[in-house]
Amino acid sequence: VLLFAALLFAAPLPASQPSAHADLLERAKAAYFSGDLRLARERLDALPFSSPEVDYYRALILGRSPDALDTRKAVRYLKQAAGQRYAPAMWALGQAYDRGNGVAQDLLRAMDWYRKAEAASRRQVTPARYFQRREGGLVEASIARQIDRLTRQAETDMDARFQLGRLFDQGVQTQRDFAKALYWYRSAAENGHRYASFLLGYFFCRGLGVPADAATSNLWLARSGRTAICNPEEEPDEP
Repeated sequence: VLLFAALLFAAPLPASQPSAHADLLERAKAAYFSGDLRLARERLDALPFSSPEVDYYRALILGRSPDALDTRKAVRYLKQAAGQRYAPAMWALGQAYDRGNGVAQDLLRAMDWYRKAEAASRRQVTPARYFQRREGGLVEASIARQIDRLTRQAETDMDARFQLGRLFDQGVQTQRDFAKALYWYRSAAENGHRYASFLLGYFFCRGLGVPADAATSNLWLARSGRTAICNPEEEPDEP
């Protein structure tokens, strides 16, 4: 009997079931985007099985409800989807923490989820070239030249310092390097760049490129003008 049960649960779904699921999901999404939330929910509830994308759309529907219980339930669905590395759900969680929808507002936790979403959706890019606009067209150039150009501009331009920080932080065009990102964020922040101040505070809070330091983090967060406090005893969410 146990062997039969194991074989039963291991059996693949009928070939028509995934197709029916995909079709019904598309119809549910169409109803959602047309504004018919009741029909969208009915179609989601009729699906033969769930998935991260289904949980994501259930969360979007609940998130539009004025009921606080529904918005909290929406966050639970988003966390289920994010637990399976579904990038749109991670980004939506960032927005929930950013705005305080269904959770207590927490800009640092929001940044955690934004960054996780970017990492989950990022494709590997060969750091060999980039394109810049010149005289109405796009000119191919090496990333080394781009870094050199920004470094020269950074002598007098705090936004160029911030761009260098983002370049090394994101690691899309070049090797990711938190220490270099931290250096350039600090350079921009010391010259009044508010978002660089926030990211610098985030780096010190989470220990990116530097040992975690809540006191230093909170100094930079205060300078950013954003309402965020680094609590060293608080654990970040895990996807």
